[in-house]
Amino acid sequence: AGGGGIWAHMRLLGLAGAAHGDQQPGSPQRRGDGELPSAAEVRAAYKRMAARHHPDKAPPEARREAEAQFKEIHAAYQALMDAVA
Repeated sequence: AGGGGIWAHMRLLGLAGAAHGDQQPGSPQRRGDGELPSAAEVRAAYKRMAARHHPDKAPPEARREAEAQFKEIHAAYQALMDAVA
């Protein structure tokens, strides 16, 4: 997935940004202070984002874009799981 490093992967999965005040009410704690999330946090974020952006849930005209985003989400998950392992 287009590079960008660990922090970009964290943003893609919704795990970065608390330091910038974009924490959503009721969402898991996000990090913006250089601390990596736990494997459980990465897994939960991946499941949440994968369900939201799964190509099967997209209308036919948006399926290609959804597939590309789903692949980026999956690549971010794999990179983060490697980093926190």
